[in-house]
Amino acid sequence: MAPNRRRAPSPPPGPGVNGPLVLTTQPGWAFATLAELRSRGVSEIVPFSHRDSTIVLTDHDSIGPWKLTTVAEAFGGVALSEPFAEEDATATLVKQLSSENFKTAIMSWLPQTTSGRLRRYSVSVESYGRAEYTRMHLDDVVEAAIHEVFPRWHRGGAGSLRFFCKTDPAMSFVGVQIYAGVGGDNDRMPGSLRSHLAAGLLSLADIRPSDTVLDPFMGSGTILHIASSTFEANQTIGVEIDSEAFGIAKNRLADHNASLTLGRFEDIDLAKLPKGTKLVSNVPFGDKFPSVRTDNLVELVGRVTRERIPFAILLDRGQAQYLANRVRCRVKNVLVLGRPAAIAYITPWV
Repeated sequence: MAPNRRRAPSPPPGPGVNGPLVLTTQPGWAFATLAELRSRGVSEIVPFSHRDSTIVLTDHDSIGPWKLTTVAEAFGGVALSEPFAEEDATATLVKQLSSENFKTAIMSWLPQTTSGRLRRYSVSVESYGRAEYTRMHLDDVVEAAIHEVFPRWHRGGAGSLRFFCKTDPAMSFVGVQIYAGVGGDNDRMPGSLRSHLAAGLLSLADIRPSDTVLDPFMGSGTILHIASSTFEANQTIGVEIDSEAFGIAKNRLADHNASLTLGRFEDIDLAKLPKGTKLVSNVPFGDKFPSVRTDNLVELVGRVTRERIPFAILLDRGQAQYLANRVRCRVKNVLVLGRPAAIAYITPWV
């Protein structure tokens, strides 16, 4: 959903008042974060922007002190702009960075940051589209603004307080990192799913503590690990045909209530699954991994729908569309580490 073109937002807030919370994830995944926000009682309309990878949440007090599980990173917004008059969002952002409120906005977020040493900071900028200001120019502008209000601070590397600027002609922001996604990234083998993306699938499936989560393409167990440790699922069931990945998952889930099988997904007996089971999985796709036969996948999902088992599956876009035509599930196109993918899902609240 493209952001609405309205007047530029008000300047950053005054002393002691936090600004907007800016939530980022990978392109296309913001709707998973929106599902999590709704489950926490956030009912306001939240604008998506930057290819559905950013949410600006102004009334963030309603989420309480808990970290959101579906975001890659959360930033305290210290400057947020949209087009104004004849200027695009990058131009209005530059004017906000020279505002006397910039320091106050930064200071209001510092008590909530979970990492970074004061007086050392890093700056990163992502820019999309044909904006009035380039990424390199904005990097210089942000650094100059920080140096002006904190002359004793120095730009550094790892362990620094992170400032992030994400911008295009329709929306631009600068924020200070509050926290990163849950669980860290367990890249124990190529193709491991990022933890916040696993949380996005689990959030779409509306996983509750009473549920059992089935992953027929378990891999190294990221989805089941997050289901158990973060969503507190009662039980997890995993199937994996690759012995190396299975071994990693078995060790990773040793302290959880997990039932794991080294074998084929085609052999799963859905009739024997516990009541309240939901299927959440990442079907292998891409050049580096053997693809799952589409007809076998359709047969599995057909059996799942006949058993009335909700599901959220990340998979190849072509397979997702074919699946949607056969079982009438919903499909949402996303990117995973820059690679086109899709989520096919039938969920309890749809």
